[in-house]
Amino acid sequence: MVKRDAEAEAEAEAEAEAEAEPEAHAHGHQFPALARHKRGHMHRHERRGGNAEVVTVFETVYTTSTRKRSPPTTSSSSGTTGTTTSSSASSTATSYAWTRDSYYNAASGQNSNIVFLNHLGGTNGSGAWDSCFGNTLSYANCDGTTGAAAPQTLGNVLIPSNSEVILFTSEVCDGSCGFVRPGTPAYKGFDTSSDTVFLLEFTMPRDSGSGFNVDMSAVWFLNAQIPRTLQYGNAACSCWTTGCGEFDVFEILSTGSNFLTSTIHSWQGTGTEYGGGGCSDYFERPLTGTMKAAILFTQETKTLKISILDDSVEFGPGLVDSLVQTWNAAPGSQVNIAG
Repeated sequence: MVKRDAEAEAEAEAEAEAEAEPEAHAHGHQFPALARHKRGHMHRHERRGGNAEVVTVFETVYTTSTRKRSPPTTSSSSGTTGTTTSSSASSTATSYAWTRDSYYNAASGQNSNIVFLNHLGGTNGSGAWDSCFGNTLSYANCDGTTGAAAPQTLGNVLIPSNSEVILFTSEVCDGSCGFVRPGTPAYKGFDTSSDTVFLLEFTMPRDSGSGFNVDMSAVWFLNAQIPRTLQYGNAACSCWTTGCGEFDVFEILSTGSNFLTSTIHSWQGTGTEYGGGGCSDYFERPLTGTMKAAILFTQETKTLKISILDDSVEFGPGLVDSLVQTWNAAPGSQVNIAG
């Protein structure tokens, strides 16, 4: 994630985190980072027949990082600035710079301030399971499809359909996280209370398998309080109806589709878990190679925007503010996220 105080590169997904009083902030707090979709939690789509537990994820090689905006400076620094190419990482910052807060690169195995979780609590030594609520979160194994007893860095692997990996920060939860289901490995999500940018690089090749929701990749953000309590189950067991929400950045709505759509889901203004909106516009699915994108949360205007980036853009240790503003000013639609 990248904020005006943060940046994130990721090929997968991210999610927002609620505080002790989730109903007080419907938008812009913390997302448990990019989760490879199993979709469902309260992600409601008619096509899924209300079955919140079956979603798929088939993404690969991704990088995730978060950046925070630092105070103004006029000095030259390669640590707080960035360019669209690797030719020069040093420039003079005349406005706010964006500095990296978290980072993950599948190809190199680099991982800073990110914990990988999934929904296999009670297996392989982490999380818990009970007959009433099922599995809690668990640590994800490096293969992305099984659980683990301790934190592991996700490998350079393809995540198959009906599997999901959720990215949180490595900061262990404290009282600000609110209620956490007993036994859950609980970590803070990515704070979006100030201007934030998530930088993603991912690919979505075909999954030739079979089954419900096969070959339907997705990259999405979910309020972090939901998976820490109950992502797949009764909405009353999470903060879904009291201020939490979901932002599907890139999702495939039918098996084999080449179209990526975006949707916001929120109880606010609709009084139903099916609430939210999208549009008929779409992005082309990156079947080969990778796609680079910036997801920008702007607090002053209470808007968010998705910007597809040129392949030449590099996710370095910092970003020049003018570059971020160029992405934000690019033609396209912006969504108002005001509460």
